[in-house]
Amino acid sequence: MVKNKLFHSGLILLQLVFLLIDAAVSGKPQYMVLVPSLLHTETPEKGCLLLSHLNETVTVSASLEFLQKNESLFTDLVAEKDLFHCVSFTVPRSSLNEQIMFLTVQVKGPTQEFKKRTTVVVKNQESLVFVQTDKPIYKPEQTVKFRIVSLDENFHPLNELIPLVYIEVRKMKYFMIRFKVINLEKVLFERFVQYLRNLSLREKPSNSHSAE
Repeated sequence: MVKNKLFHSGLILLQLVFLLIDAAVSGKPQYMVLVPSLLHTETPEKGCLLLSHLNETVTVSASLEFLQKNESLFTDLVAEKDLFHCVSFTVPRSSLNEQIMFLTVQVKGPTQEFKKRTTVVVKNQESLVFVQTDKPIYKPEQTVKFRIVSLDENFHPLNELIPLVYIEVRKMKYFMIRFKVINLEKVLFERFVQYLRNLSLREKPSNSHSAE
């Protein structure tokens, strides 16, 4: 269970090691590309390249292949000596909640050339949206305070666009207060609603009320 939890949280790193021969023994070139084993869409991810014991100038390219498209991580990166280099990239959202992508790495030099292709798991970013009011019961003319917070699967705050939020009074099914397009720029969104004056719980207004 712990092992699976680590995998799904993206803490395990997929390591691609390209060796001419054991670098520790012979000092020959060693190439390594590291990316998370689990990538989330629409979320900044990081990939890193490690080159050591180089004896000639090499060019490195790495890309992710998905839905017949390629996302370049490194494009013709030239290295003449030991190098550790990282880049950020974002995988676009997919129509599938989870899919397999191909990671391709190619290293070229005057006397050597390596190419490797392997798979990584990609999942759409899922969020948890919490809405909280300052108290469970309100009376007419009281101010309603509510807050919205959006978190990712690891309970980290997200900046999301909420298309619609509405408050509906159960005993007055025709009464509704709407808030359209709420941008959680500061992660925590708090709004105040003033109930209409002289509003009775026995009344049933025909029109809903909206606020932008």
